[in-house]
Formats: sequence, structure tokens, C-alpha cells
Amino acid sequence: MTIDDEFKNEIFQKYCHIQEIVYSERLRTLFDECQHYLNLYESLCTQVLGFSKPFLSNKLQIAEAIYYNTLSDYEKKRTNIAYYRGNCSAFSILFKDIIDRFQGFRDETIQESESRKLRGLISKHIGDSLLLINHYQASIGKDQLFNIYLTNNPDFSLYYDTCEQIIFGEANFDDPSDQSEVTPALIRVMIELRLKWSIGISGYIVNQSPGTMSIFIEVYNSFVDEKKVIVDLRFDIVKRIYGWANIYIHTGTRSYSWLTGFAVIILKPFFYGQSHRLSGVRVASLATIYEFWDALKHYFNPSPDKEVDVKILPYKPGFICTDKNYSPIPCRNHYAIYEDVMSKAGSNKAIAEYKMKCIIEEGIQTIGNALHERVRNSYISLREQEIRERAYYLWLQRGTPLWEADCDWYCAIEDDIAYLPKPT
Repeated sequence: MTIDDEFKNEIFQKYCHIQEIVYSERLRTLFDECQHYLNLYESLCTQVLGFSKPFLSNKLQIAEAIYYNTLSDYEKKRTNIAYYRGNCSAFSILFKDIIDRFQGFRDETIQESESRKLRGLISKHIGDSLLLINHYQASIGKDQLFNIYLTNNPDFSLYYDTCEQIIFGEANFDDPSDQSEVTPALIRVMIELRLKWSIGISGYIVNQSPGTMSIFIEVYNSFVDEKKVIVDLRFDIVKRIYGWANIYIHTGTRSYSWLTGFAVIILKPFFYGQSHRLSGVRVASLATIYEFWDALKHYFNPSPDKEVDVKILPYKPGFICTDKNYSPIPCRNHYAIYEDVMSKAGSNKAIAEYKMKCIIEEGIQTIGNALHERVRNSYISLREQEIRERAYYLWLQRGTPLWEADCDWYCAIEDDIAYLPKPT
């Protein structure tokens, strides 16, 4: 569709006018100008993209359209009109949010700090909104509509400025909204920590090297697919936003300014949950968490032929999740206790035996089949001679031949557990 030159000039003039007054005019004037720009932009998107209603309202549909997992996914999206429609929609939602915040300001002096940040975001958002249209024109082999220039690489100094701002709190940015340029790095860390902490893990070490997040997410995804873990957001969207932030960090390619704000909106239920902050992730039970730890270790040890050393680093405060009834899960970490006991079993055998007994008594429903079996076998190996002797005695009492006791001596473990006293 051919865009009327007069209308195109009206859009561009409104853009230029807002850029001129964004830091100087009163909020009421700026609010009116922004509202007018948004109305014009909707008409522009209607003409350029060919949709009678260019702005989508479904946030998950928008997120699916605008975020990308890999570079090849990004290149593919840039040839699809859905990517541009999704970005127009995200811009509209974020821009409306800025306008609504302006409406909430009553005392301009008191709100000067926040209004300055919003003014900076306005400048970035409207610039990127026209850049988006130019990118769409290029994707269909047409000339750009607007003579504007914005680099696709962020200013490296922003990262240093942000670091000083976070540490000291008073370092000045040329534009406070520049913080949005470094937000993808923070969003990436937020997602990583939320996923790991939900399952009680700070990190994991594979043969003395940090384990990769990609493998962690692969194992996590399998638990989501099996509905053993429930995330308060479609997990494919979480992965998509994580992939987008990864690409931003590893390639240094600047994305449209609204993608950071929209990611925070989309991720809100993931971080805040339906009932409280822990409930953004729900798991079947404590046993599910230990089952996940086992699955992560098993990923690197699919067969006993070549053992890979995998060490789970627990998140000491507990598990940032709930059960399916939204109740917090007790944070006594049997898995970490077991590994710690095993590392010290030789130096204090009596304490090790007793701690093993305590974990076993918690039961399979609490600690899971795999961990229960491992603790049970370790307990038996620590007390093998005593349990074997007790088994012989029991089998003799029943008139059973000793060779059968030798095959089944571990059946005496329940009696042995009950018998073992607490070490003094």
C-alpha cells in the first residue's frame, strides 16, 4: 500500500516535535502529544501492515511473535509480518502504560525523578517505533519511509554507568532511560536464578567446571512436559525471552526499546505467582525436587561405563516454589545432607549412620524413590556386618537356611533402623 506523503510527514513532524519538547514541556502537554502520536501510529500501522486492527491484545501471542530463541529464529522472524505486527502491538501497550503513568502524576516537582525517566523512554520508544516501520519496509524490498538513524549496537559506556548507578545510587546518566538498554542482561539473570532456585539449586559443577544453563533448561523442560513442575507462564515463552536476552548479550545487537519492558510485564506471574512470590512455580512434592536433581546428574551419566562427577550446589534458603496446593515446601535438604554425610562418613561413622537413618525414616513420598534407595544402600554399606548378623539371627529364628539369609540379608534393614540409637 502506498503511504500518503502528507500523512507520512504529519507522523514524522509529530515525532520531531515530541523529541524537541520531551524534556522541556509540562506533563499535561507532553501527555496530549503522546496520545496524538499513538493515534497517528495506529493509522500508520494499519496502512503499512494492511491489518484493519494492527494492534494485538493477547500478550502471550505478542510475546511469541517478538521474542526469538536463536539467531536463525531471529532471521526467520524478520521476514515474517507477524514479527512486525507483534512489535507494533508491544510498543502500543508500553506506550499506553507510559501515558497512564503521566496521568497519575499530580505534583510535577515531587515526581520529577520518575517523570524524567519516563520522558527518556518516550524518546526511545517513538524513535524505535519509526525504525520498526523502516525495518518492515526493508524486509519487503521497499524504501524506508522515515529518515532517522539509530544504531543497532548499544553504547558500551551504559553498562559501566549502570554499574556505578547500582553500586553508588547517584551516578548520572545522560538519559536515565538508558537503563532499559542494559535490562536484558538482568532479565537473563532473573530467569536463570528463578528456575534454579525454584528447584533448590544455586548451581551445579560438572568435572570442576560450571554446568551450562542450556542443559539445566532441557532437563527442567522435561519435568514441565510431564506436569511434575507447573510454571505460571507458558514455559516456551520463558525460554523464548531467555533466548532473546542471551542473543542480546552474546551478539551485542540492540533490540527495540519496548522489548525489555514488555518482557517484565509477561514474566510477572512467573516471578510473583498467583498467590505469593513462591507460587510462580509449583512442584508435585519435595520428592519431585530430588527427582530433578537425580535427572540432572543422570544427564551426564547415562551409563555406568564412564562416570562424570556432577556436584549439585544447593540454594541454602530453601526451595522458591510451592506444592500444587500453593503451600511452601519444607526446605530441609535431604539431598545435600546425604552428600555431606557421604563425604564425611569415614571420619565419623556413628553420626553418618544416624543421619542416614533419619533420612530413610522421612519416607519415599518425601524424599523420592531414587534418593531413598541410595541412602538405604549407603546405610547398609556403613552397617553391613551388623545388619548381616541380625539377618542371620532372624533367618535362623524362622528356621530358614543361611544361604537364603545371605541372599536377602538387607531385608533386615527396617529392624536395624529401629534399633540404631542416636549417637551421643
